[in-house]
Amino acid sequence: MLRLSPAQTQAIAAAQTQTAFAQLAAHCRTYYPDAVCHLTDEALINQLHSCHSRAQSYGLTSRRDLYRFVNLTLSFGWEFDRDANLPWMRQYLTDPRVDSPAQRLELLVKYAIHRLEIEESNRALRQEFAPALTEQNNPYTGDQHEAQTFEPIESNLLFPNPCWVNSDSEED
Repeated sequence: MLRLSPAQTQAIAAAQTQTAFAQLAAHCRTYYPDAVCHLTDEALINQLHSCHSRAQSYGLTSRRDLYRFVNLTLSFGWEFDRDANLPWMRQYLTDPRVDSPAQRLELLVKYAIHRLEIEESNRALRQEFAPALTEQNNPYTGDQHEAQTFEPIESNLLFPNPCWVNSDSEED
């Protein structure tokens, strides 16, 4: 039987850890190039070690959970779980009503995807329905335009058909 010394075991574990973080860095460069393009390989690995420590602090220990935690990090910021503008993220990760850390992460990922989809939809709607106003075509800016005043709208113009206001009305 082959016996390894503690030093050999530590060396193998260190090599496996180094390989795992190199693979995680490659994942980041492949799927989140804009988020990591400014980082050297060494700086990225250091950030990933920090992510790994934070993930462990929430009880997340599997490789899958680490990748998901890193995906959230690259989507919402390196300190997403500490961001005062994103308190819901930490609340999901620490929710005492959910027993398993992996389940808490699963719920967070689902909700984060939902929020990203809403943001993307809102962005598309703004592009479609809100024309970009420039200084030249914006009637509310510049010295060449006078301030506009608006007259109050008569209530019968808002609801010209009485049936829109009162469902008991028999007029159509």
